[in-house]
Amino acid sequence: MAKACKTRTCSDTKKTKSSECALALVGCISDGIKCIDKGKCSDYGTKEACSVGGTDGVCVFNPTSGSTKNGICKLFTQCSVGNSDQRACQNMPLTCKWTVATGTTSSSCVIHTCDSAAKGTAKCVTIPSFDGKQYTVCQPKGSKCVVGEPSSLTQDAYYKLSQYTYSCNAQTKKCIACGAGSSSNNNSTSINKSLDNPTNSTTDNYGSSLYVLLIFIYFIF
Repeated sequence: MAKACKTRTCSDTKKTKSSECALALVGCISDGIKCIDKGKCSDYGTKEACSVGGTDGVCVFNPTSGSTKNGICKLFTQCSVGNSDQRACQNMPLTCKWTVATGTTSSSCVIHTCDSAAKGTAKCVTIPSFDGKQYTVCQPKGSKCVVGEPSSLTQDAYYKLSQYTYSCNAQTKKCIACGAGSSSNNNSTSINKSLDNPTNSTTDNYGSSLYVLLIFIYFIF
């Protein structure tokens, strides 16, 4: 009997490395034993697959007790989730700081402080939040870097250092996220109201004049 022809899938290839699976067929990775379809982080159960990442983003691998290859794989959503995964933590170098385990101290992945982000230099940098939507502005203070105070920075400087996400009011010394509130909207409302009033006023005056004219004509005739 002649063999039937079918579409080739990831499971048809036996490769132990994800790089080899990807070369064999687009969209394939390895679970360490065979090629599998690339999926979400939670679909994986091995370090090999987890290290590639999922369709939903960067993955973090947490090995099960007594194993270095098998474990739980989940989406990397914040620095602390990567306490046991150096690769994942260092994949976010501007936001997360990796500390190697020493003695009885476990490894850790934590959010950078202004001082740790400067990495021992006098150059203070801006720290993005994990999702990249907010920024911590840092400024030098003595030999260290500390969180910047709006009152000690010019409005233009704070605007630039926050990656153009915050605008500061020099009088109130407070900063708000750009787009969180706009005075132009209030002005538009005021303008609309001022336009409505003259229109209503004109209509009322026209009605009064017409009423007086009708009375005048009535007495003449």
